[in-house]
Amino acid sequence: MSAEPRLVGRVSTSEALVNALKAKILQGTLPAGTRLTELSLAETHGVSRQSIRLAIAELSRRGLLDVRPHKGVWVRDLGVGEIEDLYWMRSLLESEAFAHIAVEPTTWARLERCVERMARLPADAAWSEVIDADWSFHSEAVACVGSDRLRAAHDMLEGETLLSFMRCTAEDDPSTVAKVHRDLLNVICSGDGAAAVEALRLHLESSKRTVLQNRFAGLDSASQHRAT
Repeated sequence: MSAEPRLVGRVSTSEALVNALKAKILQGTLPAGTRLTELSLAETHGVSRQSIRLAIAELSRRGLLDVRPHKGVWVRDLGVGEIEDLYWMRSLLESEAFAHIAVEPTTWARLERCVERMARLPADAAWSEVIDADWSFHSEAVACVGSDRLRAAHDMLEGETLLSFMRCTAEDDPSTVAKVHRDLLNVICSGDGAAAVEALRLHLESSKRTVLQNRFAGLDSASQHRAT
């Protein structure tokens, strides 16, 4: 079996490791529930255990890893209740952002760049790239409000949002994802705040439904209850 590529580049070793492990988690190479050890990660990636510790701490802060003191580290899994709560929180925060930016035309170019980024992704782009570009649109919409506190609260949801898509199948190619967000942007650019908020609500409801169907398809009601 071929060894993992060594982590090189201009970023720090721990930052490169965070990016590499994040991509593996989002691609499903490291499925939910996978136990990670410092030693195996250090040997696989050719880095020091100190770098591993820093990366684990950062990924735990982002909500991607579950660190249990004196027990170990696992890739997080999200239950039905956690996903529903996540999308409820996203709706609260992003609705405020969409209502604001719909009447602030100076912010629209920033979202246009996010949509263009999605549209430039190749058809065979990694699923982690697609969902990262998706999140960037929503993150930028919140950033456009100009509230540090709103942005900080929204940033706390990034890891769980990305993690929620981990078991989803990449049925939509990047161009389809780009079109969905182009449609959202068009509603924003109409200048109608209420319409923008409603479009966001429908978008998040559709996204939540897709996540739940992909992650818990085939589970009976008792199993879904345990997943919460």
